[in-house]
Formats: sequence, structure tokens, C-alpha cells
Amino acid sequence: SILYLIPGVFFINSVIDILKDHILMGLSRIISVGILICCIALGIYMTLSISDFGILR
Repeated sequence: SILYLIPGVFFINSVIDILKDHILMGLSRIISVGILICCIALGIYMTLSISDFGILR
């Protein structure tokens, strides 16, 4: 169920922008995707650590 949280379409669009020589727009989208992935990972980590799930032990 976590797989649906990954912003694949935004990442693909950023690569397409870079390939079409829209470097600034592509880089800004890649940075946005990176921030979003970090926030999702932090949220999942905090949820698992608060609930004391077995993966983090």
C-alpha cells in the first residue's frame, strides 16, 4: 500500500522536461519529488516508531 505514495508521474515528467531542454523546470520538479519522497519516508518511519512495529527493532 505504500507503493501508491511514490510520485512516479511527477518524476517521469521531470525527466521528460530535462530531455526537452527545459532544464530549470525539470530540476525544480526533481527537487519537489525528492522533498516529497523524504517527507513520505519520514512519516512512515515516525508512524512505525511510534507504534513500535517489529521492523524497526
